[in-house]
Amino acid sequence: MLFAEHPELFFEGITLEVRPDRSQWMSWRAISGGQKAVVAIALSLALLHGNLSPCYIFDEVDASLDVIVTKRLAQYLVQQRSQFIVASLREEFYCQSRCIVGTFQSPVSKASKALTLFFPSNFSE
Repeated sequence: MLFAEHPELFFEGITLEVRPDRSQWMSWRAISGGQKAVVAIALSLALLHGNLSPCYIFDEVDASLDVIVTKRLAQYLVQQRSQFIVASLREEFYCQSRCIVGTFQSPVSKASKALTLFFPSNFSE
């Protein structure tokens, strides 16, 4: 096996080069934070696609994305066979959602409560 014979291959890590916006190839270090987020999401989804799970959880995955990319990501996730639970503060995700779950603390009991809003028009048949 090549890796067993050459363990030094892993001493330096990996080098990632990407083509954001189909432009020239660039080093990971040279791209913006938003571009890094898009690359990380694309790589994660590509890896997940090879080994599907029924449910994925993303916490503010859209935090450094612009409105257009956030909307595209939300549209992509809706089309997948798996369920995606996304913590987001962005309207672009709300508009594509089948439901929104909000949490709050009850002023009386001080216990955590949840409120769920369903959007029947976003359910596909």
